[in-house]
Amino acid sequence: MKDVAVTIPPMTPRATFIRIARLANEMGYHSIWTYEEFVADPMVRLAECLADTRLITGTGCLNPFLRTPLAIAMTYMTLEEMYPGRNILGLGVGVANWLDRAGVNTRKTHSGVREAVQIIRGLFRGETVTLSGRFFHVHDLKVALPPASHIPIYLAPRENLVFAEICGEIGDGCFGPIGVPNRFHKKLFDHIRIGLKRSGRSANEYVFANNFCALADLTDASAKESMMRSPWFAHAMGIASNREAWAECGLDPNQLEVYQRAEARQDWEETTRLLRNTNAHKDFALTGTRESLAQQIKAKVEMLGLDLPVISICAHNDRQILETLEGGRLYAEQTCN
Repeated sequence: MKDVAVTIPPMTPRATFIRIARLANEMGYHSIWTYEEFVADPMVRLAECLADTRLITGTGCLNPFLRTPLAIAMTYMTLEEMYPGRNILGLGVGVANWLDRAGVNTRKTHSGVREAVQIIRGLFRGETVTLSGRFFHVHDLKVALPPASHIPIYLAPRENLVFAEICGEIGDGCFGPIGVPNRFHKKLFDHIRIGLKRSGRSANEYVFANNFCALADLTDASAKESMMRSPWFAHAMGIASNREAWAECGLDPNQLEVYQRAEARQDWEETTRLLRNTNAHKDFALTGTRESLAQQIKAKVEMLGLDLPVISICAHNDRQILETLEGGRLYAEQTCN
């Protein structure tokens, strides 16, 4: 069975979050992921999943500006002590307009991530860390827990191609973004491979993972309509996307700010109206029946050279949750035969 993973948005109610994790566990999924937002703490959610399932868990992603590198290292070393071999740390630069609201200077975030990885890796190895960088200044840091140098660090590239190369150069893997179309994904991954080559490593020493909005239903039409109404898809198309991505797919980039304002006020009727007569559900997401979803995942894996496709649940109800997870399982079963 090929590896496939699932992302559960952190705004998902706790009971639903755990139910999805249990279903993914029963279906043989590789891992479960969530990310940082102004809602439930992702590490608390993942800790509960670690206790309740056999799944690997990952963050897709944290950023080292709202949580310090020390805090991140302590959390992961604690989880690794409790659940060894089941933790992946995902780090990224974060979304600029989201970090701005939290008072983070986003002009130096690329160098900040590089410095954070250096600090965290040193702490994972059990070292005493001192670093005077552009973003972080630490001295005599050490975590009094067993070393956990084997915890992989995946870096999350966004639209910046320079940072994509950094992801390949210093990461153990990448966690590609939602909210961008196929052509932009390929461009990002090409630049990750440039960084990987610069590090002297081969693709066999790196994990290429990518996150995709996904929703399966009984018909293609109902899946499309539900995707267009999904708050998580609206988040991907607004906050996580950009003007270039919209233009590449034939969408009017001048409407992006209109869409973002509608998403910010949670006006799902307006976000749906703005995209209803477009192919955004195909260009930016995986949408259709479970059989169609399996084929779309397979096409993405082959086009991008992915090791780990990650489907981000955009479902509105239990039926759609099950259909979407079944689509992922069907992909995994078909590609191993």
